[in-house]
Amino acid sequence: MRNIRLLGFLLTAVALVLAFEATAWAQVPVSPEGRSVLEAIRNSQPAFLVRAEVNKTTRDYREGDSLSIRVASEVDAYVYVVYQRADGELFLVFPNRFQPNRRVPARQAVEIPARDDFFRWRVGPPFGKEMVKVIAAKEPIRELAGLESGEERYAAVSQKRLKGAELELGKTQPEDWAEHDVAIHTYGRDQAPGLTEARRYGVFFGVSDHLFNTEAEQLSKGRNKLNLPCAHRDARVLADLLREVGQLSDLRVYTNERATRQQLEQTIDQWLPVVSRPGDTVFIFFSGHGAKIPEQKDAPCREAFLIPYDFVPGGVYRLLRDTFERGDPVHGRFPEWRSVVENAGPMADEALIHHTAVSDTLFARWVQRLDGRQVIVILDICHAGGFAEAGRQDAEAGKAIAARFLDNTLPRLKAIGQQDCAVWAACGSLQYAQVRVEHDLSVMTYYLLEHVRQALGPVELAQSHQYCKARMKEYFMRVNAARQAAGQPPMTEHEPRLFNSCTRPVYLKP
Repeated sequence: MRNIRLLGFLLTAVALVLAFEATAWAQVPVSPEGRSVLEAIRNSQPAFLVRAEVNKTTRDYREGDSLSIRVASEVDAYVYVVYQRADGELFLVFPNRFQPNRRVPARQAVEIPARDDFFRWRVGPPFGKEMVKVIAAKEPIRELAGLESGEERYAAVSQKRLKGAELELGKTQPEDWAEHDVAIHTYGRDQAPGLTEARRYGVFFGVSDHLFNTEAEQLSKGRNKLNLPCAHRDARVLADLLREVGQLSDLRVYTNERATRQQLEQTIDQWLPVVSRPGDTVFIFFSGHGAKIPEQKDAPCREAFLIPYDFVPGGVYRLLRDTFERGDPVHGRFPEWRSVVENAGPMADEALIHHTAVSDTLFARWVQRLDGRQVIVILDICHAGGFAEAGRQDAEAGKAIAARFLDNTLPRLKAIGQQDCAVWAACGSLQYAQVRVEHDLSVMTYYLLEHVRQALGPVELAQSHQYCKARMKEYFMRVNAARQAAGQPPMTEHEPRLFNSCTRPVYLKP
């Protein structure tokens, strides 16, 4: 194999060592959109997730370090792992000559090299940014077939074949495949790594105003509306406080018309993975509406959703359609939504929700790009627990799905067992989050702010959760006592829930 050479073979069968021939990192091929050929293989809305891990949480490797990869898919799938070297050379590292079985059972981890393999993969030149990409598909990928049958342990892959794989996957349904990539950095033996001090970042979203609030009121004859009184204030006030006491290196705040679905994706899926690195701490806060499928009050939560500014309810779509058919002015994105609805047939309303809201699985896919960071997700929305509760209900099988992935029982974020992640939900998956009767802030956010402001010294996430839990209980008792005395119906109570798999303490205020 011309691009990989073996450095040593010990007769005691301790290890085989591999390194790479040196070429400049600047030669990594990129697409016109600025992505490498490998990065261009993206599926933002998979029905299942696949995960890749490397054996160093920092993702930093020095010359001579041993590198291994571990992958698993949520469902039975044909799994392919491609490695992009710092000079842009590409190799199919799984399946390979010694691990030819590409069909991998659900949640069964595959290690590359295998544990019982005498081979060891060691880092050598060229050095720079490198990438591991795992693709899991329900059907074999024809463009990647046969490469593992050659004489080399890991087969070189041409850009042409990867482009063909991208086009082949693009012709299938998004629910039929998934992908995940992990970026690593390699350094020479005496080369200093990049920034090593852990940093902290935050993104804050608050949606009180909604694009189609007027239409929602029109459809319900004024009984229902999308707009909320203070979700935008939740985001701004918490961002201001953590800017002051949370030692954030950088933060972004998006409220109302700026908190679109596209902006959520750009911020979480693109900005955060670029500015942060493994070892950093990332806060993601969202206040606004949350929804679930099925919509029935007591039905198990099959899927949960964040509702951005430009969410399109099914009834609003039909109102816009009627306007369009009459030839009246209509929203400019209507043709896009019509295409989604027409392609979905009887599942049109659900397809529209997936297209214009943010599902738990899509959110998990975005967060998955933050592997190696300590990720703190705080959701002050209805049905917030649906983003993390282990054992969501499988509507078809009628049983709970275990929250186990890569041998770890972790916060679910539904489909992903994200390591070093905490999810603070304002309520359970079947509960409704409340706004204070004063309409100044949401109940949970109010007491979170109160604790961080009043506490002396560092403030851990778990401490704030316990404080909020107790204070919220007192608040609902006090409010409902007053409402009962006034002959008013009680305010629906809820309690915050914390799902925490972080391997180190989480500090709101260091």
